[in-house]
Amino acid sequence: MTYLRLTLTIILLTLTSIGSSGCDDSANGTEAAKDTGAAVDGGMSISDGGFGETDGRIADAEPAGPREGEFVALTYNVHGLPPPITMDDTPARMVQIAPLLNGFDLVGLQENFDDQNHETLATASEHGHQLRFAESLEDRFYGSGLAVFSRYEIVDHLHRHYSVCNGRFDSASDCLASKGFQVARLRL
Repeated sequence: MTYLRLTLTIILLTLTSIGSSGCDDSANGTEAAKDTGAAVDGGMSISDGGFGETDGRIADAEPAGPREGEFVALTYNVHGLPPPITMDDTPARMVQIAPLLNGFDLVGLQENFDDQNHETLATASEHGHQLRFAESLEDRFYGSGLAVFSRYEIVDHLHRHYSVCNGRFDSASDCLASKGFQVARLRL
């Protein structure tokens, strides 16, 4: 299989239930969102980053070479919280998952929250390029849970936290993690 050199933009989102009853301002990352330039009204903005975007959108770059080719991608919710939360043997599950990821050119991981579990996946990975959005907001226990493993060079990226969440110990405990979105630009 021949791989062509293209520029590709991939957006990975964590799905989150943002309802009308989000966390109060002290727990929803509003100040952190202001500091990073992200929208504070519940929306997402990437217009202030240096990621080649125009009017809040990522600019479409014209590929320098052919516009065709193929790669195999996987998006995987690894359910990577610690065992007291998952109520199973999360580290053993990560050991089982890790070698399976190597069959793909591009892997987008969700719920990859725990550092030890992430290390298990990252160490076993044969992907030459890895990117993890692990930064945690001040009032949260975990980062976003997002990571990218790629056989292709990651030439640029953007990480943004959502500005609202829903429930700390109720409503799926959405406010325990610093959820957000991750954008990665790859050179194929």
